[in-house]
Amino acid sequence: MCFYVSCKSGQRYFMALLTVWAFAGLLLAQTHPDERIRIEICVINSKNGKPLKNVLVVLHGIAGQALKDEHGKFVNGTTNKLGEVTLQLPSSPPEKLGLFYAGGRTCQLVQCSSSQTYGVAEILKTGTIAANTCSSSLKRRYKMVPKPGELIIFAEPYSKWQCAAQEIP
Repeated sequence: MCFYVSCKSGQRYFMALLTVWAFAGLLLAQTHPDERIRIEICVINSKNGKPLKNVLVVLHGIAGQALKDEHGKFVNGTTNKLGEVTLQLPSSPPEKLGLFYAGGRTCQLVQCSSSQTYGVAEILKTGTIAANTCSSSLKRRYKMVPKPGELIIFAEPYSKWQCAAQEIP
């Protein structure tokens, strides 16, 4: 028995298969969600509570070594105009992590939250706000509340005079 498919019915058959294939892909994507752990880090100016953009944030483990993903790349990123960067942790993240950050369109940043370590489970469950070692009154003035999966840290940009003083030999 031979099958003859006209051009119109062939197109319909092809479109039906394409639709089923796309729908099956969506279903599989929903049943197997991306299980990688992501955290959002917000870098806030310790003096005025405004977000700091263009800050490079690098995550490290307890031993101080920079975290790497499954491909051997460092877990790092640069903050956007809202002072936020979302970082994907390795498939087996450490229980606690630390961070280093620099930049912010100035010559230097005073790291007001860098010497601390943060529990990954706590960040994911409730969110974490780091201690602001540069200005203790800022948290009270601005009522900062982290979201689950969010870590809020503080930095203080150098003034133009401080940057200029560093250039003088």
